[in-house]
Amino acid sequence: MKKWLAVICVLLLVVSVPGAALAVTDTTEVTGTIAESISLTTPATIALGSFTVPGNTTSGDSVLCVYANNSTKTVSLVVRDNKQDTNIGKMVSGANVLTDPLYVKGGDVAAYQALPTAAATTITLENAGAINGATGEYNVTDFSVRQYVSWADEQAAGYSITLYFEAAYTS
Repeated sequence: MKKWLAVICVLLLVVSVPGAALAVTDTTEVTGTIAESISLTTPATIALGSFTVPGNTTSGDSVLCVYANNSTKTVSLVVRDNKQDTNIGKMVSGANVLTDPLYVKGGDVAAYQALPTAAATTITLENAGAINGATGEYNVTDFSVRQYVSWADEQAAGYSITLYFEAAYTS
């Protein structure tokens, strides 16, 4: 009986003493993985305005930005016409097609080059661009387009072409 009385007294003492609460602790490690990623930002529109006939109309410089999270690799950046069937490389307005292809330059392409007229054929704007490790970016800051218009080209509003860009890791 004395033993039980002693146990009860100890329990009462533990419960009644301030700061003597019972507590347990544990830890959990939080882990995660960042998958290798790449993305591309291009201008929504490049407006050439009114064409000079005959002559070249040239855009100002636009920025193409590749974002990548592996700075130990390099990136490539290519451009082509998005059409896969007819009038590839050329601006169109309804049934009207400009005689000359659109020309592009930027990155490794210092002089204007005509867009290829074969489906899925590209121009390489950058072959091995180094990713900035601090920002995760590679920028082509001098992308520009040029369109030659001749007297043979039909007057029409709304000539357009959709450019397809692709960025990829190269190493």
